[in-house]
Amino acid sequence: AVERALRARDALVCRRKLERVAAEVAERLAQAEDSLKELDDRWPGVETVEVAELAAEFRFVNRWRQQIAERLANLDALGW
Repeated sequence: AVERALRARDALVCRRKLERVAAEVAERLAQAEDSLKELDDRWPGVETVEVAELAAEFRFVNRWRQQIAERLANLDALGW
């Protein structure tokens, strides 16, 4: 019983950290979306490198968001 309680506490700490990181990722995604709107406003005077950098940012943030969601789903599947 003590071991399960300790694991539950650790799972709760992990969930809270994941939720904080998820909020940071959501903020970063919002910033990328703002950057996309700014590029759209300047179109067609946008440099190719700007588009490539923003595309890389979206890929990175979405991959990060997916990994966090998977870890949270794993905790849910374990009942934590």
